[in-house]
Amino acid sequence: MLLLLQCENLLLLTFCKANVILQKFIMEIQARADYSQYVNTPLLQRPEKPLEGQWALITGATRFNGLGFAIAERLALEGASIIVVGTENSQDIAPYVVQRLTAYGVKAHSLVGDVTQEESCRQMVAEAYSIASGNVDILVNNAGVNRNKPITAVTLEDYYYVYNPKALGALLMSRAWFDPRIRRKLPGGRIVNIGSPVGSLYGNYGQAPYAMANGALFGLTQDLALEFGTRGVTVNLVAPTFVEGTEMTKDMEDQIPAIKATTPNGELPTPQDVGGAVAYLVGPDGGRINGIVLPVDSGMKSNYTALRPLGRAGFRQVSKEEMAIIKATRAKNG
Repeated sequence: MLLLLQCENLLLLTFCKANVILQKFIMEIQARADYSQYVNTPLLQRPEKPLEGQWALITGATRFNGLGFAIAERLALEGASIIVVGTENSQDIAPYVVQRLTAYGVKAHSLVGDVTQEESCRQMVAEAYSIASGNVDILVNNAGVNRNKPITAVTLEDYYYVYNPKALGALLMSRAWFDPRIRRKLPGGRIVNIGSPVGSLYGNYGQAPYAMANGALFGLTQDLALEFGTRGVTVNLVAPTFVEGTEMTKDMEDQIPAIKATTPNGELPTPQDVGGAVAYLVGPDGGRINGIVLPVDSGMKSNYTALRPLGRAGFRQVSKEEMAIIKATRAKNG
């Protein structure tokens, strides 16, 4: 009898433990089921190539070591078909650029034109819309040149040489790109202007025309963000500083270590970093971002006090003769 009672107690204890384990298992299943309804389904369904089916028109994009090509390459990687714009001087290299971009499994074309001439911009944009079967979703205004001189040596020709491709070119291309969208009632679209912190965030010695051009580009970005924004178009400005591996820095090898020392991580951005910033703004995550300046500078702006002595030393490729004029002007002005 005692043995039977012990067996019953053992069975009861075993049953209770099993019941507890079963209840815990059921609760875990229910918890998982409950939380599953809060999963961000669109995020899980995010396409591997979010720009697939879209077309991007990119100016100043026919140099393999330039920012424009790096941007084109990144957008192609994201699935966008690409139309690159270059000058007559780049006609020989353009076919190789197109060939490189098609390696990403997208369509690619090249156009030749002058972004400082309104009729040329209209013709290029019209051809781009035709190539893209009626809709160029993305415009990247990257064309630009520079000429560093102290303000006392700057001529009007210097000013127009720098200002026209950067600021005027962005205005003419943006307007030409936007006009068909109004006529055809095309929804949305993205514009990204490529500028610089110089002029949009701070100034720099020996770069008055460059700063003025980028300041104008900043103002244009702000205005277009408002005007075009009513049609669902976002307009933003990416502002890279010294970018390693480009035309801007290839002749500055002796100065690069000092410039890197002004950044928190001791590095300069690469063309691929700039391409990534543009991809973010034109991609699905950038749809609610409008009218901003996005610095790509490895944190240099955060330490701009360290840049000032370097600026005085002429690290922006200003010649010794020109720096002598700058120093003499500074001394004269006290």
